[in-house]
Amino acid sequence: MKYFIIAGEASGDTHAADLVRAIKKRDGNASFAFVGGEALSEATGEAPIVHYSGMAFMGVWEVLKHLGTIRKYAKKVQRTLLEFSPDVVIPVDYPGFNFRYILPFVKEQLPSARLYYYISPKVWAWKKKRIAKLRIQTDKVLCILPFEVDFFKKHDLHQVVYVGNPTLAGVKRFLQEKTHLNGKNIHPEERDTINRKPVCAILCGSRTAEIRANLPVMIRAAEEVEGGCHIIIAGAPGQKEDLYASIPEAKGYPVLFGHTFDILSRSHVAMVTSGTATLETCLLGTPQVVCYAHGAGYLANFVFKRFFSVPFISLVNLIAYRPVVQELFGGKFTVKRVKEEIEKILKNKSYTHAMLTGYENVSERLGESDASERAAEEICKRD
Repeated sequence: MKYFIIAGEASGDTHAADLVRAIKKRDGNASFAFVGGEALSEATGEAPIVHYSGMAFMGVWEVLKHLGTIRKYAKKVQRTLLEFSPDVVIPVDYPGFNFRYILPFVKEQLPSARLYYYISPKVWAWKKKRIAKLRIQTDKVLCILPFEVDFFKKHDLHQVVYVGNPTLAGVKRFLQEKTHLNGKNIHPEERDTINRKPVCAILCGSRTAEIRANLPVMIRAAEEVEGGCHIIIAGAPGQKEDLYASIPEAKGYPVLFGHTFDILSRSHVAMVTSGTATLETCLLGTPQVVCYAHGAGYLANFVFKRFFSVPFISLVNLIAYRPVVQELFGGKFTVKRVKEEIEKILKNKSYTHAMLTGYENVSERLGESDASERAAEEICKRD
């Protein structure tokens, strides 16, 4: 069969690549076209129609400013959809683009194609009106968060399946390889020190605007920690070293690409921008503080509390449904508050132990299912 995949950012590209490999096991005649990046290119052996880096715009102003570019790419993707004429269309997260340009287009122009939404959009946080579109315009919604199935069914969306979380499988593979190479996993109390200083990992987001907004505050906070930290910046997939070098605060600090799990597994503490990275950090057992800059300051905190239907921004807290990690975003994201949280993690053993116990609860809630394999099974089977 022919599969068309739309992955609009780095994490979606990685998870979609794992899905492609799982599909290939079940469909020896599979062919692919896609929007994505290097991971999907490697998995499919094809070049992307559009690289996700050309469409990774964050926030209302950034989207409006680049609306012409987004529309140009959308038309290119739609033309290719018609030319490729897929049997299956698989949007992967990335709701702004997929809801506007993919779901209705496929429903109208490719009515015989089946549409499986993998990594369902977070409509439980806001924009619940999109549930009606999912109900009408998808054949199946494949969820990666355990609480999503009950939520969707309460809102009369029944073509929904929890397939497990792809982050869990990726972390398990890493830990197995690490155990094979080193003879053991690294536990928090065994992590490396460099020049007698604790190692502090920085994961400041994947989009250019996120990195520019988050990284300076994160670095200054780590620099002010009593006794000092050894700072390591995990470079985001799809970004270039030049971006980090252009940020004055980052000069002199190592930026490592392609080694995020290894960096986290050897760090005593991590500052992490909300997203998949918070869950990766949790599953690797690294204490963290969630950091997210927002130009609106405390207004962002007010809007979130007043208008969003969930109490947390990080996947760790959402899955646990309690405050396992500290979330410092909007007006709360300051050098002082981040620095104080890092020091609390490094010095207060009972506080850190409670966080790690919360991590275990998150892992239990995710279950054991391999998300890519389970999703491929749903996509390839005949109902």
